[in-house]
Amino acid sequence: MIHVQKLGKRYGECWALQDMTFEVRAGEFVGILGRNGAGKTTLVRILTGQLAPTTGEAEILGLSVAARPLELRRRIGVMPEPTALLDGLTGAQYLHFVGRIHGLAPMVLDTRIGELGDLLELDFRSPARIGDYSVGMKKKVALCAAVLHAPELLFLDEPFEGLDPVSAETLRGLLESLRDHGATILMTSHLLGT
Repeated sequence: MIHVQKLGKRYGECWALQDMTFEVRAGEFVGILGRNGAGKTTLVRILTGQLAPTTGEAEILGLSVAARPLELRRRIGVMPEPTALLDGLTGAQYLHFVGRIHGLAPMVLDTRIGELGDLLELDFRSPARIGDYSVGMKKKVALCAAVLHAPELLFLDEPFEGLDPVSAETLRGLLESLRDHGATILMTSHLLGT
């Protein structure tokens, strides 16, 4: 599912990531733990085709990340930092935007957005803009966007950061359910308890 060989990223003289080699098999839930600044987000950005590595290779779902990033992005889900959301849209507008990019039909989207809203206790009928959401609500919208198209592989970058205990428990339950239904998940965190 994920094959990483001697992956590295250098900015000037500083290595953000160096000589990383690992493998993740289908159906696994893998956590990458490290302090802030350890290169976790850099790794996720490389593996999702957003950033080119300085050294090494990565293959995801049998595709070279460097050679086939667009095809890869159609098959994976990525939970970005909440700052990557479009603050001027409502949660529903943002999810419709993301769903259409993935080619989901409007009726399928409406059903899926309703299901995810119920599961994560989000009211997508609200006219509030994402820019006015709490950190926890933004995290939930980002997760909804990542799983909207039922990807085979899910990348989560610091998903528990800034969540209250109830939201964190809801998120943990959703991730376990996704794993139990066959999704492969790679998650980064600097929090040992997650």
